[in-house]
Amino acid sequence: MAITSDDIIATATAKFIAEGCRRVTMDDIAKELHISKRTLYETFANKELLLEAVLTELKKSMHQRHECYMDRVREKGANPLYAMLFTLNNYGYFYNRYLLLINDVDRSYPDLMAKLFKPREEMLRESLKQNLLQMQNEGYLRDGTDIDLAADILSLFVTKPLSNKHESFDRNASIACELSFTFIRGLLKAEHIARYESEEDWMRKNLTI
Repeated sequence: MAITSDDIIATATAKFIAEGCRRVTMDDIAKELHISKRTLYETFANKELLLEAVLTELKKSMHQRHECYMDRVREKGANPLYAMLFTLNNYGYFYNRYLLLINDVDRSYPDLMAKLFKPREEMLRESLKQNLLQMQNEGYLRDGTDIDLAADILSLFVTKPLSNKHESFDRNASIACELSFTFIRGLLKAEHIARYESEEDWMRKNLTI
């Protein structure tokens, strides 16, 4: 059975995640696929083009996940507290093991990252800021809450723990979620804290895709 470009991309993605994009060579990928380097180079002329194909597929996958998330949020109406907690509880869904690959590419191939992605911290921060603004407008947040600072802190809670290779991804996702839930609780007005606490167990179990 002939090896397709999709087969090559899937194998390369797994190798890049497991071993790092700088360490993995085209020869390593050819050996993993049991094909000649010539066959590999006929499909992808060099490693950077292969890595670009990997990232393009990753970007498409992330977009599909985002659309799935938005559909779920729309099903539940416009409750901003629900939307925020749903987002926080699904860090592990959006920022899966691919985040480690993105970090690795960002360090080793910054020009390629700039070509394909806006910085993920900026995208995440803007999304969180919009949600916080909606929560503020509907009276959920304490008076005087600094929305820009709150968005900065929440985005760091995601990107920093999940970038830590010393712990498993599941462990890092759990840390990020706990930090974020605690932080959001601290931003809420007293009447919403009481509601949050009464529903917290349900939210943790059910606000997942």
